[in-house]
Amino acid sequence: MGKLAKVLYEENSGSAAVVRTTEVAVVTPAPEVAASHGPFTQVVRDPAKYQASLAIAERIGKIKGSQQVYNLIHEVMEQENREVVYILCLNMHLQVVEWEELARGSKSHVGFELEDVWQLLALTRPHGYILAHCHPSGDARPSKADIELTHELRRKSKQLFPHTALCDHIIVGQKSYYSFADQKWR
Repeated sequence: MGKLAKVLYEENSGSAAVVRTTEVAVVTPAPEVAASHGPFTQVVRDPAKYQASLAIAERIGKIKGSQQVYNLIHEVMEQENREVVYILCLNMHLQVVEWEELARGSKSHVGFELEDVWQLLALTRPHGYILAHCHPSGDARPSKADIELTHELRRKSKQLFPHTALCDHIIVGQKSYYSFADQKWR
């Protein structure tokens, strides 16, 4: 079918609401459709799941800081036994409307191309985004590679997507996190 993207949705299990992710298809049209409509990629959303993600955004409200993001993602990320990178897309009210896994790596490294970020931003057109990844070692302190990536991502994001802000890069460890925005991007 095409690339799959993860999005947030809410599921009620008993008396508690649980935040989960689901996949949506990114569909490239068949050759006969592309010939009549051009070679464009189309993002196809499950309307029910998309409405659920909007409901979560409404319930969570405006992202006001790194602690709120950590509270949202730590349970999922602390269970990982390898480094995983997520992008949380924000609307103009700084509400999370999409959450996509960008890359999976090993226990001590995850690699991805910045072009993967640009592609996602071009497809989703968020007003802001947060990069988040986990350190299965439990230590949330950034590595030299994490610092270099963050600075390059900030610099190039401003050039390529001037109306889409990188709001933070959060590293999740065991029961702790590191926020580049809180640390003044150091």
